[in-house]
Amino acid sequence: MTKSGAESLVPEDFDFEAIHKARSTTPLDERRRCPECRSTRVYQISDDPRGWTDADSDFGCENCQAHFDEPIRGGFDE
Repeated sequence: MTKSGAESLVPEDFDFEAIHKARSTTPLDERRRCPECRSTRVYQISDDPRGWTDADSDFGCENCQAHFDEPIRGGFDE
């Protein structure tokens, strides 16, 4: 069988599980966080692959589903 699209770009022995569990290398003070739950699972509404839209918000949280204008930055101690 011939691979096509993205499947042909990913080596067969690529460890998706290890990548998913890997810690971020982005410094704490640069990470976007949800102002409601402080999760880093923040996305721009325009980038949402599910097609969710909210005319009043620019960002959303995958963890608590909050929508907000600006994420907060930094770690939990701030």
